[in-house]
Amino acid sequence: MSEKTKQEYISDGLDVFAEGKYHEAIDIYRKALDIDETYVEGHLAIAKAYELMGALDEAIEMLKAGITHHPSEPFLHTSLSQCLQKQGLIPEAEEEMAIAHQLQQSGA
Repeated sequence: MSEKTKQEYISDGLDVFAEGKYHEAIDIYRKALDIDETYVEGHLAIAKAYELMGALDEAIEMLKAGITHHPSEPFLHTSLSQCLQKQGLIPEAEEEMAIAHQLQQSGA
């Protein structure tokens, strides 16, 4: 049997995520990052699970790690903005949203 791809791990994680099993989903999503630590979808998926668990610090950390690898990915900045807003860090959230908007406008 061959190894799963990072996309297959994300798909498997989404199945358990949909059941509200966020910890289990994170464990599966991390396998995608084990294959490719720069995988945007892996960072976004893990961050969303943490966010829904109320673990905003962990979500923010995961999104910032994704931005380190892909600073021009607007979805990472948008998601980071949403988490920062939930933490009440409005100026920081607005800054990230402005970055996301600029990236979307430039077609990055």
